[in-house]
Amino acid sequence: MTAASRARAPPARQRRPHLFSFTALRRREIERHAKHVGGDLRRHLIAWCWHNGDNRRDPGFALVEAAARMGCQLDEDRAEAVLAKAADMRQHRGADTLAKFLGVTYEQRAQLGIVTIGAIDKPKRERSRMEKERQREREQRRRTQRGAKPRAEYETNSLARTKPWEKVGESRATWFRKRRERETFEAMRKAPPLGDRH
Repeated sequence: MTAASRARAPPARQRRPHLFSFTALRRREIERHAKHVGGDLRRHLIAWCWHNGDNRRDPGFALVEAAARMGCQLDEDRAEAVLAKAADMRQHRGADTLAKFLGVTYEQRAQLGIVTIGAIDKPKRERSRMEKERQREREQRRRTQRGAKPRAEYETNSLARTKPWEKVGESRATWFRKRRERETFEAMRKAPPLGDRH
């Protein structure tokens, strides 16, 4: 590469590290809920302002754009009024207090995929219990698909319950030792000859 072509080459793009932003995620959830419920969205706009610490340069313009995503028109004068109202009000940033402020129900939360805002009809303790129950069911389905047996069936057929060493008149240790020897013999018998191993 010559000096002239090197000078014309654009600089290599540097990848910025992907940082998770809780407030950005919550703003998107506020927008989704606002678009879903429609009507008077003043509370949603105010809640959006409380979580807009990322856009400090021009919060009025950012609010106008957010309002458009929510499905309502907002001019700059009204945006400034909303910003002033949001600054004067006590902020509701907790999951359940924000849900009460916006009127988010558990059904809406599940339907819209909201995870950072609570629900007015299901407190956090009940939501946690329900999530644990769903997780337990998912884990049970996964185990069943992988061939795991229910505990009752496993225990019924377990060696500790059936005690096969008593049927052949041997001690437990002798029975297990003989079984290990049989398994080793079978594994060696089924293994390919040494010359075939590549």
